[in-house]
Amino acid sequence: MTRFCETPSFHACPNCKKQYSQPRLISLNNFYDLYYFDGYEDTKTKSLFFPVVQCQACDSIFKRSELSDINAESIDSNTLNTFESIKPANVEYYFEQLNNVNNTDSNELEVRLEAMWQFNQPFRKEHMNQEIQPTQHVTLKEQAIQNENRLLELLPNSDSGLTIKADILRRRSLFNDAKELMRQITTSELRHNKALFNYLCTRKIVDVVHTSFDPDPDRVICKKMTEDQKQFARNQKKIWDNKRYLTIATSSRYSFYELLTMLCVFISAAYFIYFLIS
Repeated sequence: MTRFCETPSFHACPNCKKQYSQPRLISLNNFYDLYYFDGYEDTKTKSLFFPVVQCQACDSIFKRSELSDINAESIDSNTLNTFESIKPANVEYYFEQLNNVNNTDSNELEVRLEAMWQFNQPFRKEHMNQEIQPTQHVTLKEQAIQNENRLLELLPNSDSGLTIKADILRRRSLFNDAKELMRQITTSELRHNKALFNYLCTRKIVDVVHTSFDPDPDRVICKKMTEDQKQFARNQKKIWDNKRYLTIATSSRYSFYELLTMLCVFISAAYFIYFLIS
């Protein structure tokens, strides 16, 4: 279980001295961490402690480690709820970093991946309720495409590299090329990811999704099926690999015993009507 201290820590912008609060962890679990096909890892620590932040007051961007610490004892207890958390750096910052890297730099791949992940951030399924700034992303779209083109050249043919390259192609609707890249992955532990990815291509889904994404949330074995049971069904490739199972799962919203009860009622009603007629 992820638990936090009752009192957060307090920090200030190194430039304008605006004060912010930050949660303090007692314990951490990774039960709800998500891993995306584009390589992004949506972890609890990453969502709470962005490495690069932006002050809401002066718009300056700096590393989180540059925040000045404030003694909690100097904070009035009546004002604790008035502190806000500092926000991550805007997406333009990451694309500006691309102008500072050369093709020979050892960190070029790291910088380009971060720019792609931040550009994709508002379009991730779990963040779709957040406000997307269309003008901002339209302006950066051409740069984002150029960045992905360079990533296709830079990424190695490792399992992770092939997955990210295939995902770039899938999101561009190049489904056959994307599946061809995924076929090069032979690691048995990634069979579920490959099955899901191939299904995304078959369905022509181009959203930014994670490896636990449920493309058909209504296609369940019975109407009271839990998320754990659905995940087990996906892991067993019962939904998208076995067409017969898929047909049963989608066409029936009732359990076996519910169907049997309905059949008995139907037969009894038929006998009763026959008795009345005769």
